[in-house]
Amino acid sequence: MLSLNFVPIEMEELWGVVNSLTRLRKLCISNCERLQGIRFSSVSLQKVYLFNLWSVLFVSISAPILRLLQVDSGLEACEHLEVYAGKLRTLQIDGSAVLRTLTVRSGRVNHLEVRNCQDLDPRCLQAVLLDNPLLGELRLGAVANEELILDHITCPNLETISILDDFTCAGLLVRCPNLRVIQTAADEIEILSLQQVIVVADHLARVTMHGLPALRNLLVQCDSVQHVEIKMCGEELVCLRSFVIQATRSIGLLRFLDCAVGALILSAPRVHTVVLYRCQIEDYTLQMTLNGCPNIIHLSVEKCDTISQVCVPANASLLKYLNLYGCHGLLRVAVDSMGLLAVNLGQCPKVRFFVRGLEYDLSLHPVCKYPKVVLPHQSLRWSHDHKPQLYNIP
Repeated sequence: MLSLNFVPIEMEELWGVVNSLTRLRKLCISNCERLQGIRFSSVSLQKVYLFNLWSVLFVSISAPILRLLQVDSGLEACEHLEVYAGKLRTLQIDGSAVLRTLTVRSGRVNHLEVRNCQDLDPRCLQAVLLDNPLLGELRLGAVANEELILDHITCPNLETISILDDFTCAGLLVRCPNLRVIQTAADEIEILSLQQVIVVADHLARVTMHGLPALRNLLVQCDSVQHVEIKMCGEELVCLRSFVIQATRSIGLLRFLDCAVGALILSAPRVHTVVLYRCQIEDYTLQMTLNGCPNIIHLSVEKCDTISQVCVPANASLLKYLNLYGCHGLLRVAVDSMGLLAVNLGQCPKVRFFVRGLEYDLSLHPVCKYPKVVLPHQSLRWSHDHKPQLYNIP
């Protein structure tokens, strides 16, 4: 390993040093203020790290067995980056808001991270994706595109997309059959630009959108999806105009936390769990969701004070668990389906409960009768599992 930190080296000297070390495997260069550019060729290098090189104008690396290149923050003058490395697997680039051109000749990149590249020519990013069909993981920050489109031609083997905190696109359209995960990179971030997300894939494992206050429309079309979650951290709400999931096989867990939902459209033969927690949703919106997709097994509408009535239609025969805990404005619950096993009306002080047209007197109703009912005066919360667990709230 060779580490050059605060070394007054120039480009020609760097070329000579790297070429003379024929067994050099790892190179780290930082804080070299006399270095105006980086250009070298090496037949042995496998890992290169560059950071805090504020005077470097360009980087050109030729290393046939290079496997990892990390260009970190601090290359504040570097506008051009080119890499010729046939075995490159991992490429991490922080463009420091100045990078304009990017050339990667590899064909084997599996992990790509691009951040702070708002001046990067969109054609360069497109070319990098097309030249690396084996790309499996993509981490995206700021790029120049107003709307970013990723499809099966540019990313045929893409499995994971992570949206970083400096992401600047207003729209993200993904059509990748092998995609498994699309997510924001951290829980407690805030991305102010992203307004629309469209995902088309075969079998999705996870779709998590955290900290997106500007998100207005989300559409997912797939064969199946295991976990979808949208939430905000803090007091702000995600004001979704529309949320649509079409799955030809099944939807696993769908969870909204601190969202205002204008339209919730689900289409699937089986929906295991739908959770609305501290959400603003109108009676009509929820009713249309239940009428349009009667195949929900566990519906949890918890602490949603805008709800005043819930009507479970007769064709919702798969619904087993209905959780309405803490909906203080709830006045009426009517269940017309046959398969319901349990209802949670805890902390719903004004509610009246009807089953197939007959009203239950909740002041007399024993908890053990069918369907099992958590009474309004009780504080028994349910988990969001497929078969909910009970939590006693003191």
